[in-house]
Amino acid sequence: MKYPYMTLNDGTEITHSDIMDDSRVKIRIERPTQNGFDSMIWFLPDYQTESNTGFSDDEVTKFKTLLVNLNTQKFF
Repeated sequence: MKYPYMTLNDGTEITHSDIMDDSRVKIRIERPTQNGFDSMIWFLPDYQTESNTGFSDDEVTKFKTLLVNLNTQKFF
């Protein structure tokens, strides 16, 4: 199951899964574009990325920092 977490001002949406059998949570970050969506998938608590389509290295770093900050505050 996928649950909405937040929508940023530029339309980027962050969603999360339930805790999976391996004790991880799947985080999906999607941003609408003219040709569809940019998309990233992360897994917490190890911050492993499964895929990234359309986000720059700088954006990946910023989102990882956001996820670390949210995770240390136990928002996921």
